Amino acid sequence: MKKRIISATLTAALVLGMTAAPATVSAASTNASPDLAAHTLSYRFSTDYTYDVVSGCVTIIRYTGKGGAVKVPSAIEGMRVTKINREAFSSLSTVSSVTIPDTVEEIGYSAFYECTALRSITLPNSLKDLGAYAFDNCKNLTSITIPDSITRIRSDTFSECTGLTSITIPSSVTTIDSGAFYGCGSLSRINYLGTKEQWNKIKIDYTDNSPLRYASLQYSTQTSTPDPVYPKVSVEYNEKYHQFRLTWTKVPNAQYYGVAAYVSGKWRIQKQDIPASQTVYTSPKLKEGKTYLMLVCAKIDGKWDLSEFNRRAVSVTVK
Repeated sequence: MKKRIISATLTAALVLGMTAAPATVSAASTNASPDLAAHTLSYRFSTDYTYDVVSGCVTIIRYTGKGGAVKVPSAIEGMRVTKINREAFSSLSTVSSVTIPDTVEEIGYSAFYECTALRSITLPNSLKDLGAYAFDNCKNLTSITIPDSITRIRSDTFSECTGLTSITIPSSVTTIDSGAFYGCGSLSRINYLGTKEQWNKIKIDYTDNSPLRYASLQYSTQTSTPDPVYPKVSVEYNEKYHQFRLTWTKVPNAQYYGVAAYVSGKWRIQKQDIPASQTVYTSPKLKEGKTYLMLVCAKIDGKWDLSEFNRRAVSVTVK
């Protein structure tokens, strides 16, 4: 779990934010330089928000309201709200849902970090940048739709969202960074608003993104049959005997399981008659330090499911 330190300036702003609205802390009342004051000491306060005004647009610095179902305003003092700043809602356990207006173009780093009661959020089509760690540790968030104005899902955007079961990703997304879905063990469905060919062109860093390998993919061109359910594979190591053990989740209607290894440039079958009741495979003794790509497949209706095998492969290094 990440630690967060809120600056003394922001802490002071939050205390002042409990007083009457709206107010402004001016540079004249401080010893700070004019430039510094313009960026750190010009915060304003309303009933529910600490905010700043930059080039005539409002940036939400901190939410100070009572929580519950929050609707971020599209304007404050007649000025458009265009940004939710870093950590603006972080660690608030009272916020259950958030609706963001179509004026907002940016959500900052860790903006909703550890909002443990957050169950739903509506993101606008105006959104151009979704910061890293934006929803990290939002454990009760169950589903989310990424607007088609987003092209990149950054590192750890949804990390440790353990309750997340489905996500809708638009065809505008071209990059998914490492760890974007780290710890999302409940993710079972990805609704991709594009074709299979478009999905395969996305630059996906699978480092700490294993949920993307195992979730069922539904493309916009599909009308009824989603992608097959793949076995979710975990690895254990026996350092004494230089072996590894693969354990996987059951696949509906599987008749047998098979295990293959990528060796010397070719996929080679290690075992293909593992009964459906067995979900474990132990390797023979191997050379320490040797790395293999391993694949677990299910035989359904007499046919082996070899689809997306490169995406599903698991890397193991003998210890």
